[in-house]
Amino acid sequence: MSLRFKAAVYFAAGFLLLWSLVSIFLFNSFSKSLYASFDRQLKTRAEIVLERISINPKIIPLPQPDESFAVFYDSGYSTDTIYGSQNTGYIMGMQKKSAEDWRGTTVSKIESTGTITLDYALPATSINKSIDQLWMLLIIILFIGFGMAFLLAYWLGTKIIRPVRQIVASANATNIYNNTGLLQEPEGHDELNELVVSFNRMLLRISEQAANQSAF
Repeated sequence: MSLRFKAAVYFAAGFLLLWSLVSIFLFNSFSKSLYASFDRQLKTRAEIVLERISINPKIIPLPQPDESFAVFYDSGYSTDTIYGSQNTGYIMGMQKKSAEDWRGTTVSKIESTGTITLDYALPATSINKSIDQLWMLLIIILFIGFGMAFLLAYWLGTKIIRPVRQIVASANATNIYNNTGLLQEPEGHDELNELVVSFNRMLLRISEQAANQSAF
């Protein structure tokens, strides 16, 4: 396994770890924001329905197709179920609906003879679908980013290692009887520049030793 391949793998793995942490943060923030907005809407609609409910006289509005609720009345002596719609499985346990399908809230108001409690729920299919789509999008971006990071690191590794390959080739071709030209020093003052400068000094010393030996 070449050095540039290893460097590309390490770089891509670092990107994978960093983007995973960023993805988790973005996913949690977005999910909380969506659920908070949905819960505000849920509570507002529940309070509107509760205002329309009365015990004396008994008035209970019919649920809309996209909503489900149950009404309880606490007289102080007992709690009675006044109404339970057919889709109140999530909030009443009448049907096997999971919390992923519905989100519910509870609101209450006090009347002269007791307390009316409303358990109210709305289907959360759309919001769950949006969250699932976001999660899939983050995963796709993660894999695409991993591939691009690997290719970028591999390309950068090729450019960085090129002077090293030149040094290796010159070292293999250099001996005391061979006059090898000096390497061109790269721009900047990084480790590669220091390596090329040191190698050129070694070539000069070899050339001087070869010239001295020839003169002797």
